[in-house]
Amino acid sequence: MPKPCLLIVDDEPDMVEFVGDVAEEMGFACSSASSAKECLDLFESINPAAIVLDVVMPDMDGIELLQALAKRNCTAPIIAMNGYQKMYLDILESLATEHNTVVVGTLSKPFPASELSRLLQQVLDALE
Repeated sequence: MPKPCLLIVDDEPDMVEFVGDVAEEMGFACSSASSAKECLDLFESINPAAIVLDVVMPDMDGIELLQALAKRNCTAPIIAMNGYQKMYLDILESLATEHNTVVVGTLSKPFPASELSRLLQQVLDALE
C-alpha cells in the first residue's frame, strides 16, 4: 500500500523540515509548499491525505488558503499551526466548519513533536 501523502505549507524552511521529519517517521510521504500559491498548484497533482498549514504567510494567509481549498472541493483533513495569536486558529476552525472542511487540530508554535504526532496519528487512524 502506498504511503499517504502529507502536504506541508509553511514559509519557514525549518518548520517544514521539522514537520516532515515527524511525518515521515510515522509513514507519510511528504510534499511541501512555501506559499499558498505553491500549495494550490501542488494540491491538484498530489491529492494529499492531509495538509499541515501555517496560518500566517506572506502571500495569502491560511484562512484565505482554506477558502481556496474549499472551492477546489478539498476533503483532506487539515492541521493548522500558528506562531501568533490563538485567535487566528479559532477563526480558521470556524471557517472550516462553514466550508465542511475537517480540521483535525491546531498547534501553537513552537510545539513539541508529540503534539504533532498525536494529530497525525488521528489522520492515519481515519485512513484505515
